[in-house]
Parts: sequence; structure tokens; C-alpha cells
Amino acid sequence: IVGARPSCGKTTLGLVFGVNAALAGAKVLYVSTEMKAARLLAKVTSRLPGLSSQAIVRGNLNEPQIDALGFQVERMAKTAFLVNDRVGRTFEALEAEIWRLRSQGRLDLVVLDYIQQVSYPSLKAGSRYEEVTKISGGLQDLAKRLDIHIIALAQINREGAKNKTNDPPNKSQLKESGALEQDADNIILIHRENEMDPRGKTTLILDKNRDGSQGWFDVDVDFSLNRISGRARH
Repeated sequence: IVGARPSCGKTTLGLVFGVNAALAGAKVLYVSTEMKAARLLAKVTSRLPGLSSQAIVRGNLNEPQIDALGFQVERMAKTAFLVNDRVGRTFEALEAEIWRLRSQGRLDLVVLDYIQQVSYPSLKAGSRYEEVTKISGGLQDLAKRLDIHIIALAQINREGAKNKTNDPPNKSQLKESGALEQDADNIILIHRENEMDPRGKTTLILDKNRDGSQGWFDVDVDFSLNRISGRARH
């Protein structure tokens, strides 16, 4: 699970994980429930050559920048990085697509952006808590049965999002279901000290690690280039 308050970088971090895995040879499905595929791909292509996604969309590039962009587009075209903005609204559709790609040998990693936007229509008269619990368990089951990795982006609940002291979030604040905290093998939370500063101090908090220690990691973030990088703090 990657959790954060709104506009703190969930999608950027999800793309970093997905793109890096694809460049390393993994077959990746990035599922978007809010952002159109074209916009996500603009973020991907801007990140690699270090160009602003706004500059790419507006066409404000000089010849060397166009060449750099073209090289990175060709580089990504050789990877197995798929973006789907249609199947993420219901768990049944998402599950069917994951099974289809895995059965064809075309899937190692799923990045779901984000889990609270997924519904479970077949759960009749269920509460939202029950829906998210069912979805969380379903993703865990898919990961085990199909031997794949799943990264689910998640929002912090309202209490955490309205925290006026801007204290670091914790895993108990994951929105709508305690099952997210229970089912996840690893939980990474994003904390930005000044959410209005796109290049402000940002920390990744490894708040759960089933196979090892926890820790905090200071990172450098540049949302104009959709990049996150950094080093361990403690």
C-alpha cells in the first residue's frame, strides 16, 4: 500500500515504481481510476528525459529536447508497460483483466491508482467498509494465487487529511477499512511538511514491513518532472 493525503504524490510514486520495474524488464499494468491514460503517459515521458509535462503537452520544446523525448519514448515503447483507465472502477472488471494478462504471460506487477475508487457491485447492500475490506482481501488473494506483485495507492482518511498540525500520517489512518493495514505486506506513507510547495521537504515512511525493519526516507521531489529520489535517513 502507498498511502497519502490528497495531492501529496501518490500517483508520482506509483509511476516511479511502475516505470522503474518496466525498465528493469517486468511486465507492468498501471490501472488508473481517475486520470486518463494519455495524461499518465505524458507524466511518464516527461520524467525520463527530465522535461516538464506541461512543456510536452504544449509543445514548447527545442530540437535537443525533442530528440531527448523521442529517445525516451522509444525506450518506453520497448517495455511491457500498459496503462488502463477503463477497468479500475469495479473489482470484477479489474480481476478479469489481471487474470487475462497473467494467463497470457504478460503480467508481473499491478499498480492500482487508487483503491478507494474501486467498487464491489456484487456485494449487495454492503457498507463501504465491507466493500473496501472485500477488495483488499481480493487483491491479496490475486497476488498469492497468480504469483504477482500488487501496489495499491490509497488515501488517508479525513481525520488525517485535515490534520492542522501536519503531523506525519500513520497506517491506522488509511481510509475506509482496517483491512488495508492488515492485508498489506508493506505500507509506505508519503509525508510533505508543506503541501503547497511542490519541491518542499518530503518523507517516505515505511510504516509496515512484513519481512524487515521500518524506517523513514527523505526524498527529493520535483512534481514538474514527476520525479522522486533520495536516500535513507533512519
